[in-house]
Amino acid sequence: MQAKRLGWYDKRDALRQRAGAKTIERLADAEARRAERVFEVEDHALEVIDEALTKMSEDMRATHLVQHGHQWFEEPAFVMGPKEIALLLDRLQMFLNAPSRIVEQRSVGLTVTSDLSMDLLKQFAALTREHGGSSRVREVLASRPSR
Repeated sequence: MQAKRLGWYDKRDALRQRAGAKTIERLADAEARRAERVFEVEDHALEVIDEALTKMSEDMRATHLVQHGHQWFEEPAFVMGPKEIALLLDRLQMFLNAPSRIVEQRSVGLTVTSDLSMDLLKQFAALTREHGGSSRVREVLASRPSR
């Protein structure tokens, strides 16, 4: 009774609301600092990658002399093949907001209604996968038993 008369319930609710508001504000501040730090790290990473790519580009123009037999030839000092270029492009995809792995999937959604037996349909599917299978498919279909 005394708690109700002195307004302790209201004071407790007000205190909880202030504590909840402060907690939310501090969490929001911490999240803002974290997001700002993530942005800074990504910015520094992009600068490092840019510097590395620029240096690699300059190094690709460098050559050195190599002796083959009695002749001297100028050869590139840095050779980057198709595999290395593909790997580099794959790794850079995440900085270009593209998927880092591209997976090709193929599927065909078909509903087939047929009076052919399941074994004949399986044979048909197998023959269509073979190289030059279309002529063999005609032979199988022509020789199927009629129902």
